[in-house]
Amino acid sequence: SFLAILNIIAWILLASAGVMVSRYFDTIWPEYERRVVVDGNGVVTGEKLQRRRRFSFLSVFQPTMITVAILTWVAFFAILFELDWKWTHGTHHMWHSILGVIVLVCAFLAPIFGILRPTPRTKRYCCWYWIHWLIVALAQCLAVPVIFLGMDNRRLDLWTWCSWLLFGWCIFHFIVQLIFEIHACCHARQDYERFEDPDYYPEKNHDRRIRRERVPGESWKPALLGIYMLVTLIVVIILILAVIFYDGY
Repeated sequence: SFLAILNIIAWILLASAGVMVSRYFDTIWPEYERRVVVDGNGVVTGEKLQRRRRFSFLSVFQPTMITVAILTWVAFFAILFELDWKWTHGTHHMWHSILGVIVLVCAFLAPIFGILRPTPRTKRYCCWYWIHWLIVALAQCLAVPVIFLGMDNRRLDLWTWCSWLLFGWCIFHFIVQLIFEIHACCHARQDYERFEDPDYYPEKNHDRRIRRERVPGESWKPALLGIYMLVTLIVVIILILAVIFYDGY
């Protein structure tokens, strides 16, 4: 039960929130905030600054994924200790163990690659981004099936409605992510043109006077994220209580 509780917290609550923030909130909570300088009369002087923000999407993503890795490894050693450091047998348990080990390795590699993050908008960053994305995406995609298999494990074997509850959450997660993804695709071209604009880089053009543009989705995306986190937290609490109080059939 200790293993189940840690993995439910790590992969349903923390990992899903961390990945969601990293993928869809990098423009709303950017690492650097671009500003223009104005004089005492409120007139833009033409000088542009990029100020590092105290809070950004990395402030959520990095500690969250490190916590996920720690909880996953603690759960791994806990189950090894409980099983007297022996591999489980049987087809059902074999797949649970194999997929769990893959998730474990990905959870170990993700924070390491995160620390090695290169300078943005470089060739190295492009390669790093896709490798890091692949590791995190693989871990998240496999973690949920591992939890499903664990809920039907003979050492836990929860009520059937727990599996349906988790399945319903997966559908809810997919819908929320689809909304964010559609919005991101609709504004991808706009962001590309903004990056290609010489005015985006302050050292290239000091004559034009612009003000900070509103980020698309900054009014509703945090609200949707809050609803998502509230629903996810409720699901996690219900599953944890089911693990604690379930006595078997």
